[in-house]
Amino acid sequence: AWVTKFNESKTADRWFGKDWTRFRPELDYAAHSGADNAPGEGAGAKQGKTFPHPLTGGLKAPGKAYYEALANSPFGNELLLDFAKTCVTEEKLGADDVPDLLTVSFSSNDLIGHTWGPDSQEVLDVTLRSDAIMAEFLRFLDATVGRDNYALALTADHGVCPLPEAPAGAARGARRVDLTDVQKGLEKHLADRFGGAPAGAKEKKTGWVEAVSAPWVYLNGRLIAAKGTTREAVARAAADYLAARPDVARAFTRADLVDPADAQTRQVKKSYYPERSGDVYVLLRPFDLPGKTGATGTTHGTPYGYDTWVPLIAYGPGVAGGRRDEPVTPQAAAAILARFAGVPAPAQAEYGVPTTLFPK
Repeated sequence: AWVTKFNESKTADRWFGKDWTRFRPELDYAAHSGADNAPGEGAGAKQGKTFPHPLTGGLKAPGKAYYEALANSPFGNELLLDFAKTCVTEEKLGADDVPDLLTVSFSSNDLIGHTWGPDSQEVLDVTLRSDAIMAEFLRFLDATVGRDNYALALTADHGVCPLPEAPAGAARGARRVDLTDVQKGLEKHLADRFGGAPAGAKEKKTGWVEAVSAPWVYLNGRLIAAKGTTREAVARAAADYLAARPDVARAFTRADLVDPADAQTRQVKKSYYPERSGDVYVLLRPFDLPGKTGATGTTHGTPYGYDTWVPLIAYGPGVAGGRRDEPVTPQAAAAILARFAGVPAPAQAEYGVPTTLFPK
């Protein structure tokens, strides 16, 4: 009922017609990030590449395009903060001796990073605003639940690749890799190696590659069977061809992921799900992105540091202050919060509580 009431209040409409301007106008944003109109930046939901960013979505009244623009701005986080605070109040979280768990995903940071890139003034601005949002949330929890009556783990699921066109990317020779061209080259290589489609084939898709959905290449099982070869043999030939391309760092078959021999392969295996993944995993060179020339924005999903280094902050009673240098992943949040709740950590938890986090 309280969710229905929250939505019926139209609180999400209160930013319509307003502009997203810089949170700290006295701060030299260019000195801390870069130019406001940097190469490779996107324009969002009709928000433009530079400040100020309109939030109408090109509409005259709130509608789908406006809500997309709202989510792709720091005000999407503000809306979620209001919702989270309402949840704490209405559900009476922390009001009794039974532990409550609240998870909140401030995802506007993700959308903004995809659109304007991690080194943009927009990401700098949403980061400054995120700090203020967390401060407000902690003040709210102190007032409603009570200081030392709650614990918090703050982390992120991934980082993001810098824009290839930005100065840092250009200095590294970064580029956007057209996977259509990669697929064409791979198709020719496999046809030369194993032969073309069988005579009289009726399938509409008679090539060796069924589909490419980064980072996976899916092979055509029908053609493999018709040619009397094996999926493993074709996958190995495909991986060897791809790994030799100048725009590819490494390529992995399913067999390569069974018993990973190095740290990077172990990381790739974490993105492998046998029932859905393809036949060959393609890892582009560091700082390269899949996409056509002239595309904008960025993405993530590699084992490289810029995609995997994220914060993990634990806050609550009994936590020792300071930085920890033990290897850890965001999944450690599960063990940390289990410790606070007084319950066993999940059996599949990859990392337990850092040994120096709780001094007692």
